[in-house]
Amino acid sequence: MAVVARVLSFAFPDSELEVGPLMTVALFCGLGLSISLLLAAGGFDLGAGFF
Repeated sequence: MAVVARVLSFAFPDSELEVGPLMTVALFCGLGLSISLLLAAGGFDLGAGFF
């Protein structure tokens, strides 16, 4: 989690925002949701037949 805070502080050096645990969880959830939607839109199936 500290790595995410460092990356965000390097990405936005002028901001004075604290990256709290809630924001980190929200970023990971948003990233996972975005990837899931992109895979679903592309037709990638992770069903039982995949394994």
